[in-house]
Amino acid sequence: LSFSERTLDELTSFLSHAGQKDPACRLQGRWLAPSPNPAFVRRAAIELLAACANDAKTIVDKAWPLLQHPWEEVRIAAVTVLGETASGESGDQAVIAELTKCIQSGSVAMTQAAVTALGKVGKGNEEVISTLRSCLSHADVWVQSSVPGALMCAAGSSALEDLMKLSVHGDPEVAEAAMEALPPGDVGAIAARALDHQDPYIQAVAGKLLLKVHHMPMWTSADACLKLLEDEPKHAPEVPSAEILAAVVAAAQRRELSERKQICIGFLYALGVWQQHQEAIDVLQQLIKEKLWQPLDHAQEALRLMLERPKPKLKKIYKVKWTSSLLEISEGELPYPCRDDEHAKFWNAYRVEGFQAHLGQRDTLETGEGS
Repeated sequence: LSFSERTLDELTSFLSHAGQKDPACRLQGRWLAPSPNPAFVRRAAIELLAACANDAKTIVDKAWPLLQHPWEEVRIAAVTVLGETASGESGDQAVIAELTKCIQSGSVAMTQAAVTALGKVGKGNEEVISTLRSCLSHADVWVQSSVPGALMCAAGSSALEDLMKLSVHGDPEVAEAAMEALPPGDVGAIAARALDHQDPYIQAVAGKLLLKVHHMPMWTSADACLKLLEDEPKHAPEVPSAEILAAVVAAAQRRELSERKQICIGFLYALGVWQQHQEAIDVLQQLIKEKLWQPLDHAQEALRLMLERPKPKLKKIYKVKWTSSLLEISEGELPYPCRDDEHAKFWNAYRVEGFQAHLGQRDTLETGEGS
């Protein structure tokens, strides 16, 4: 998608004139149509400028003058455009210097936008990474919460240690942002550690991330067991690593009533239902024995239903597709048996070794043997 020069100019003008009424729509002192929401218009213009295939430097040059606009929302829009487009070769020192200046002298909203943009523009730049790390000590917690995503974007895997510390020990807003910024392969191990965060909200966030990573549904109480038992998951739940399972078990065994504990018990219950995970089942039985799974009567019923649930039978079914060379006989030529004593002769004459064919079944052949 490549825009003409005129279209680029119009999109850039939306950043500064979004929501203003067109004089052509005025008739006898009254407006014919309501004014569009300026924030929506700016967001649409930013997304179009970021998605187009035009030269990045051209877009940067058009957005650059808006950094001096008297309205802060326009300056924020310009910073966002720079972050979306001025990456790679076009992410030169002038853009980095201007974004750094916005971080140091801007308002909270401007600083947040500049931090996010700087992370995208300064990938691999040590000076940028240092600036972003310094923002973790910013006075405003919302600025701090914008740092993890930007740091992960700029520093890559080298930022994992920072994000792990923030997830486990950071303020709630920062810890949540850090976990959301983690790459998929590292979420599980770090979320397991975050179960011990001092804030109950982050404990629950970490537990829900573990459910998501292991393809398990959100499970909140023993009353939900029937729904869990009836529904088949879209994706087979994954068995956790020993480290993650140990963290979940430790949280489930705590003598407390918390959302973290409910989520971790649900994690173990899902393992027992869909993976017949014996260690998870043993822990659930121990929780009931020690009355650590409440309400106890509901927990006992949930465990009973899980243990009585029929185990999935593993049956090996061989299927082959019919070919033109297989049973190439017209329907009128088939000597369909009329008497019982002809059945054996019929099946012996028209059989494939290891498979049993059925009349009227044209797409597959299958054995009745199980394993």
